[in-house]
Amino acid sequence: MIRYDISEADLLARIDARKPGWRVRAAAATALFRRAGVYGEPGDASWDLQTYGPPPRPFWGEIKAVYMRLQRNKCAFCERKLTTRTKDHDVEHFRPKRAVAAWPLLPTDPPLSEGYFLLAYHPLNYATACEHCNRGLKRSFFPIAGARLPGRDDPAHLAPERPLLIYPIGRADPDPEDLLGFRGIIPVPKSADTDTHEHDRARVTIGFFELDGREELRRERAEVIQHLYLSLAHEDAPRASLRLLARRTIRQRTGAGSQHTNCARCFVALFREDSERARRLALAATRFLGALS
Repeated sequence: MIRYDISEADLLARIDARKPGWRVRAAAATALFRRAGVYGEPGDASWDLQTYGPPPRPFWGEIKAVYMRLQRNKCAFCERKLTTRTKDHDVEHFRPKRAVAAWPLLPTDPPLSEGYFLLAYHPLNYATACEHCNRGLKRSFFPIAGARLPGRDDPAHLAPERPLLIYPIGRADPDPEDLLGFRGIIPVPKSADTDTHEHDRARVTIGFFELDGREELRRERAEVIQHLYLSLAHEDAPRASLRLLARRTIRQRTGAGSQHTNCARCFVALFREDSERARRLALAATRFLGALS
C-alpha cells in the first residue's frame, strides 16, 4: 500500500468538477439516513417507507473515476492494476454503510448493527478496490482495537476507535509506507515493536487482505524485484544509453502509477543500503518465478 496524497478540499473540488451537484445530493441522502437512523436503498424491507419516503438509489459510482484517477488505476489495498471492466472493481466503503460484522480472526472485534450509515456518502470513506479485496475479503468487516463510535458523520472523528486497517486516501491516516514495508516479496510491519498499534495495523492489514499469501501478488512482486535488480545493477553502467534505460526503469517501477510501488521502493532502499542482501533476494525472486513456470 501507498498513500494517495490529496487534501480534502482538493478531493471535493475534483468531485465537483466530475459530477456537479453530487455533494448536494450526498448531503440530502445523509440527512435522510440521519432521520431514519439507518442506511437504506430502494427495496429494503426494513426501510420505513411511510415515515421517511423512498431512499435514493446508490450513486457513489458516479464519482468512481475520481478515485480511479487518484489511485492511478490501482487497487487501494493490494496495489494491483485494475482492469477496464467496471465489474472487476468497486467503490469501496472503508467503514461499511450497513451492519458491521465482527472479523472472525479477531475475537475482540465488536460488531455494529447499524453500521456507519452516516458515512455512506462521505468522500473520505471511499477508495477503489479490486473485486477480490472488496467483495471477497473486505465485505462487511472493519476490525478495530477500541470501541465503536456509532452515529458519527466524519471519519476524522473516529480515530479513537483505533482502526486496524490502513486507509490510503488523503492525509488523515498515517502514510501506509510508514506502517507497512516489504522484505523481498513478503509484506512486513515497519515497526519491530510488537506491542504498538502501528505494528498491529500493519499485521492485521496484511492478514486481512491476504497480502502475504496470494500467489498472484507474490508473482508480480517477484517480477518487479527481478527487473529492478537488473536496472539497479546497471544504473552506473559505462554506456550512457544503458544508464538512461536503467534509471528510467527504476523511476517507473518506484512511481505511484506502477504496480506494487511500496515493494519496489523497499527493494531500492535495501539495494542502496545492502546490495549483497538485495542480490540474494533477487535470486530468491528468480527461483520463485522459475518454480511457477
